[in-house]
Amino acid sequence: MATETRAHQRELSELFEFEPLETGMLRARPGRANPYGMLFGGQLIGQSIATAQVHGDGRSLHSLHLNFIKPGNAQDPIDFAVERLRDGRSFSTRLVRAVQGTVPLATATASFRTGGDGFHHQRPPAETGDPEAAMDIVEASALVEDEPGPFTIFVARPCPVELRIPSLDRFYRTSDEARRNYWIRVRPPLPDLTAEDHKVLFGYISDLMLAGVAMVPHLLPMPGSHLRSVSLDHAIWFHGPVDCSRWVLFETECSIAANGCNLTRAHAYDENGTLIASIAQEVLQSAAP
Repeated sequence: MATETRAHQRELSELFEFEPLETGMLRARPGRANPYGMLFGGQLIGQSIATAQVHGDGRSLHSLHLNFIKPGNAQDPIDFAVERLRDGRSFSTRLVRAVQGTVPLATATASFRTGGDGFHHQRPPAETGDPEAAMDIVEASALVEDEPGPFTIFVARPCPVELRIPSLDRFYRTSDEARRNYWIRVRPPLPDLTAEDHKVLFGYISDLMLAGVAMVPHLLPMPGSHLRSVSLDHAIWFHGPVDCSRWVLFETECSIAANGCNLTRAHAYDENGTLIASIAQEVLQSAAP
């Protein structure tokens, strides 16, 4: 257990560790491969947030819009460049570019703001269960898989992320509505982190499960060699503080699958039912030839 704890804490700490280059870019270490063997997109999202925040000038990140350009590998370092696009009285915008050698991996625009007052309302959570009483997804998958699939292997320890689902039936059933709810958190214990550090972790975990919800109406497990699945873009809007050491409820829905693409949205709630973030992701997804 101690070895597993050190392994997942090391993986998380590397999200924040960058080597300054003479060109002004920041270099990150190689990371975790996703179930298809490519660089995990959550790493690019989290590190794009981290590098943008280096140049945030103390303002709070409230949104990130990232476009994946080409798949990366998990063996080579990633270099990040940040450009200042705007500094206004209340908002600032940064452009982040991620490259691996000469290969462009992603571009992201990060928007920062100062605090502000206004109207308030929120969509209440539909899921009211207790995450502590929910099923660990690795244990649940063992009950429905003849042998561990790519995703089960990906989230098994020493993965730094813990996932729980309401029930086998509600998560694995086929339905006309492409919806899934799940709880997610970073495995404890965590070092002392700032509010901005938790946004980096949130970017990392936000990419884990969204692509799979689109397959709920189609009797297809996700991921696997039978599917071609490539994330095209990913957006996060932060509505308040996030704490990834606590359970976060993701209520996800794929509202459209057409022309080989699907669009999935998620509402993320803290343990008190407060809507803390919204996410949208478009994925290129089709049956493999």
